[in-house]
Amino acid sequence: MPCKLCGNPASNNVCETCVKKIAGETTTEIPVVEESEQKQTDIVDSKVEDDLEVPTPKQGRRIDKDRAKYLWTKDEQSPEIAAIKKNLVDATERVSFEEFQSALEKAAEKFNEKNKDNTKPYAVLFDYKPHSSRRWVYELLKNKIEKPPQIARHFGPNGEKMNEYKLLEKNFQDGLKRFVIFDDAVYSGEQILNRTIKPIADYYKQMGHDAPAFDLVVPFVTNRALELFKKVGDNYNIKINIVYEKIMPTMRELISDKEMAVIQERGGMLDEEADEMSYLGATVTYFDHRVADDHSFSKEIRQAAGGLTAPKPYADETTDYYKNEEKEFQRYKESIDL
Repeated sequence: MPCKLCGNPASNNVCETCVKKIAGETTTEIPVVEESEQKQTDIVDSKVEDDLEVPTPKQGRRIDKDRAKYLWTKDEQSPEIAAIKKNLVDATERVSFEEFQSALEKAAEKFNEKNKDNTKPYAVLFDYKPHSSRRWVYELLKNKIEKPPQIARHFGPNGEKMNEYKLLEKNFQDGLKRFVIFDDAVYSGEQILNRTIKPIADYYKQMGHDAPAFDLVVPFVTNRALELFKKVGDNYNIKINIVYEKIMPTMRELISDKEMAVIQERGGMLDEEADEMSYLGATVTYFDHRVADDHSFSKEIRQAAGGLTAPKPYADETTDYYKNEEKEFQRYKESIDL
């Protein structure tokens, strides 16, 4: 049969030459690399130096719910929709950093329990870019993990695909078939699926490898995300285990069917003068360390609260943590020849 990558004859899905090339082994097409240089490109494990402090958020902002309800309803002509708006503001939840840490540690305990009899090594994957929440959450939690990962690194599907997934294939050759993602919250679930789970599952299938397994350790999730992960896991025939502590309700889950009919009579808009329909898949939960975007946290409540924001501690350019990760990510980019 022809090789799926180069078209040359092959006994399996991919010829031996392409397998070696993807794995980073020497072929006639790849120059020999000196041992010291090889180590520089292969080692992409991410670590915070022992003397670097992982930044934490300052005191978060608690919204004035009475004022937010007044501002959001003062021009509202419909008593029914005014009541809906007030209920949504009342349901808005601030998660303090202390509450977040507690939920995160409880999720870690559940992960440890599930992982205690699992002897298979695993890799922790951060986001495709630096200064995002995944790596920060892992650093907050890593000392609580009883069985540490074999490697922890960034993963960018586009860049690694350009380099023929050499690092991913090397991980496989090193016996890694499990991948763990730590994060603070999952809203729709689409980013993790499209940027991490699906690219890896597709690659393993293309190469004829056994299906990979994924663990998501995320203290706050939505029902929508849980349903999506189950559907994708079933369709791809892969294991996606979600370890979480609390469900974040969406606006739609907080609105009754009767109330929804009233909103639909207005064209699906909570605000009559809005330019588009309200996105009711957004949550009403925000954190001291960040307020999610309009696709994840209610745009209407954000505006009623006076433009609710929170500085991300992991994106503070003045910290040594930030500067250290900048260097790490540069080394990762070099390892995939970007």
